[in-house]
Amino acid sequence: MNGCEQGKWKIYKEEGGLKSKVNFNFKHERKCKYSSFYNIEKETTILGDIYAYSLLEEKPEFPGGSPALQAFIAENTGYPVNSQLDRVCGQVIVSFVINTFGEVTSPKIYSGINEELDNEALRVISIMPRWTPGFRDATPVNVQIQVPFTFNIYK
Repeated sequence: MNGCEQGKWKIYKEEGGLKSKVNFNFKHERKCKYSSFYNIEKETTILGDIYAYSLLEEKPEFPGGSPALQAFIAENTGYPVNSQLDRVCGQVIVSFVINTFGEVTSPKIYSGINEELDNEALRVISIMPRWTPGFRDATPVNVQIQVPFTFNIYK
């Protein structure tokens, strides 16, 4: 399907023993999910694998670490006026990928509130500087990240 094989694969070691069993299931034109008997699930695209944050030896890092990320979000996030007037508050969670070069790519709303607040969170993600990429087996990899944005008018 779409130039890629689909179904159950068995991968063998050079010595001949079974290394892993993989089940490829393409749901979208350019993406599939697969899992192995190691219980590692990755999303695969034509551009490469996207790893879960928890599967890495070295996690991606915002310049300056987590405190700097929180400060960046606080300093750059505005509270849209209409949402303030309507007293809309809550948490927007944005999902995105840190690619092998540390660039923020593929941002999307994982959990939203309304269009105005969702767009503000996406705007802030789009202006983020490069991160230090994540590594698996000493190789930089694409990593899925989720970041919450809390909108609260009662600060």
